Amino acid sequence: MFRTESVEGYQVTENPDFTRHYCNSNITAGVLELSFEKLLLIGLAAAIVLRPRSDVDPSAYCVAYPTYTYDSTYNLCYRSVKTPLLNAPDAEAACSADGPRAQLIRITDDHIYAFVLLQITLNGFKNIYIQGKRSTPTGPFLYNDGTPVTYFRWDAGEPSSDTFIRTDTSARLMEASDGFTTRSYICAVY
Repeated sequence: MFRTESVEGYQVTENPDFTRHYCNSNITAGVLELSFEKLLLIGLAAAIVLRPRSDVDPSAYCVAYPTYTYDSTYNLCYRSVKTPLLNAPDAEAACSADGPRAQLIRITDDHIYAFVLLQITLNGFKNIYIQGKRSTPTGPFLYNDGTPVTYFRWDAGEPSSDTFIRTDTSARLMEASDGFTTRSYICAVY
């Protein structure tokens, strides 16, 4: 059974197989036939083409950071810094001084956490500062862009009421830190 209705100047006819025909009553030469599946595919294609470019391949912009290394396994452009040891605010500033996309590394999942552990081992770091700080002793930890940190591997008894996040020396788990002690750090390009 065919169903016909008028929608905003278009004559819409729906067939039993849900195929729709659109015809503008002012235009005699135009009938467009699109099934639900075709409309869905067009919508998905538009969403893919128009999505924000937050997922740009880091290797593409790692070239602008000559002291950084691109690791394709972790899809990360980074620089590990053993010395000079810096306090948390100075480590953040040192990363930012490298360029507009450079920041202390964000540990967002087990994959990046494994990368950080590997860097600690390979470079002989005792511990490092990582991105995430809070403005009050019980407030949420936030990344530099203000989004909440959602991945934690806290050591026993953590987090304390301190402001910054670091790895501990023995278990390599996360601890809250006042940020005053100088430590190694890893910068990454985002």
